[in-house]
Amino acid sequence: MKALRQSAAFGLVLSLVLAALASCDNTYGFYKTIQEEKATVKDSTFYRTSVRDLVPFDGSYYSPLVAIYARTLASGTAQGWAAVSIPVYLTDYTTYGMAATSTTLYAALQSGHQASTDRAIFSLAQGGTAWTRMADFDGVDVKALYSVNDTLFAVRATSTTVGTTSTTSYGLWYLSGSTYVQTSLPESSGLFIRGAYFNGEYWFAAQVTSTDTTSTIWHASDPTASWTALPSPPSSLVTCLTATLQTSAVDKLAMGCKDGSVYLMGTDLLLPTTGTLATLDATYSVTALIALPAGSKTILVAGSNALYGATAAGYRESDISTGSPGSFVLGDVSTASLATTSSYDSSLISMPISRFVYDAANKSLFACASASDTTYSGLWSNAYDGSTWGGWTSE
Repeated sequence: MKALRQSAAFGLVLSLVLAALASCDNTYGFYKTIQEEKATVKDSTFYRTSVRDLVPFDGSYYSPLVAIYARTLASGTAQGWAAVSIPVYLTDYTTYGMAATSTTLYAALQSGHQASTDRAIFSLAQGGTAWTRMADFDGVDVKALYSVNDTLFAVRATSTTVGTTSTTSYGLWYLSGSTYVQTSLPESSGLFIRGAYFNGEYWFAAQVTSTDTTSTIWHASDPTASWTALPSPPSSLVTCLTATLQTSAVDKLAMGCKDGSVYLMGTDLLLPTTGTLATLDATYSVTALIALPAGSKTILVAGSNALYGATAAGYRESDISTGSPGSFVLGDVSTASLATTSSYDSSLISMPISRFVYDAANKSLFACASASDTTYSGLWSNAYDGSTWGGWTSE
């Protein structure tokens, strides 16, 4: 198992790194608690790995490294993680995407760790134990899977060669029954980023042509409907989207951008007249956004791909309870909600963060980060008791 984990981490660095590499300076002054935490994370499945996603499904958590690793909810934090065996592939496969609806878990896989046309989407039904290879999209180059409003979306890559020039475009498809259907959105030169459900509509964004300096942001009431482009998108490429209504009455669509800016858009579909909510650091992209409960407040948490030493490293929080958010504060200040200073400084400080995932049913938050260049874990969890957060624990 140890060899498998090392192989997974190595393969991910070479071929699947979707989050920026991190670096961590152990001279920061972490005190005794940090030394104890480092001893814990050294035994982690995710020690010195880049974790890009986590999916809660049917009483278990799944995280795609190269192979998929999973543990049951009952197994407890940092215990019970093991590689998932897929029919025929066993554990010799590469994971390109994973997402779950309320009834089914899906994974876009490729046989082995080298380029191969043996690709497929596998599904696992709720209450089931056997993965099934889906007939549709067999052999198709799927780069990402997203679940939005209980609808599965797939980003399909198509390569075209004219003479000696090869180009790749990306289309957005959705699952209808057992068949994948392409949306009416145009093929784009950049990946469609993870979408959101906001104001009764589906929202997606992509860089349509390679020369675009802003993203086109589309919205539609149904995947089968015609999609409408937002007339005035942010002035930078949009790198992540999230809706806030899941945790409070604050109904906003948050947009993180390549230039480090964060926007909050209301149901009037107009960006703030004052520009951005905040700019974390213009050198780095905002790569993760999530709205969370924190006692009587709702907070917006933003992570970036900033490396150690950057002002935007780790994550920041902003109180958005009134719909008129305040400024972002670093995760280790005394007013921060998710963790104490020592908990933050012994976990996600200085790490590039690729995604936050909140399992609302079990009040558990997960942070997916890049620890490839550190002596830390790339996956952390944080428990909420209904009023306060317990701080970060290594998975």
